[in-house]
Amino acid sequence: MIVGIDPGLKGGLCFHSGIVSVMPLNSDGKIDPIMLSAKARVAELAINEKGGVVYIERTSARPGQGVTSMYNFGYGCGTIYGVFSALGYIVRYVTPQRWKKVVLGTQYTHDKEGAIAFCREHYPHIDLIRPRCRTPHDGIADSVAIWHYGMIDQQLT
Repeated sequence: MIVGIDPGLKGGLCFHSGIVSVMPLNSDGKIDPIMLSAKARVAELAINEKGGVVYIERTSARPGQGVTSMYNFGYGCGTIYGVFSALGYIVRYVTPQRWKKVVLGTQYTHDKEGAIAFCREHYPHIDLIRPRCRTPHDGIADSVAIWHYGMIDQQLT
C-alpha cells in the first residue's frame, strides 16, 4: 500500500485513491498516534494489504514562525514517522517542489488551489469538503497529490 501524507495539524492522509482522512488530533491538539495507527490498520483491511511505503511531505521553517510552532510541527512529524515505522512501512520524504513538479506540472498552479483542482479532475470520487465545512480541505488535496506522486515513484523504482 502507498500512503501520502501532508503533515501538520491541518494536514491530511491518503491511504488509497479513495481512503482519505484529515489528520487525527487528540484532546491536546496534537497528532494522535493511536488514531493514526488505527486509520492505517483500517485502510490495510479495506484493501487487504499490510505495510508498504509512506510518502511524507518534507517541509521546513518559514520566516516568522515561532519556536513553539516549529517544535510542535517537528513533534507531529516525529509521531507520524514513529507510527508508520512501527507498522512496518518504508518512510520516504518528498519536498513540495518535487511532488508539485511531477504531479501538478505546468497544468496546475503550485499552490493549494492547484492541488484541489488536480484532485477534482483526477479523483472526482474523493469528497474534499468535510462535514460542516464549505470549502475543500487543502490538507486532503495535498495528501492525495502526494499519494499520486508515490504511485508514480513506485512505478519508476
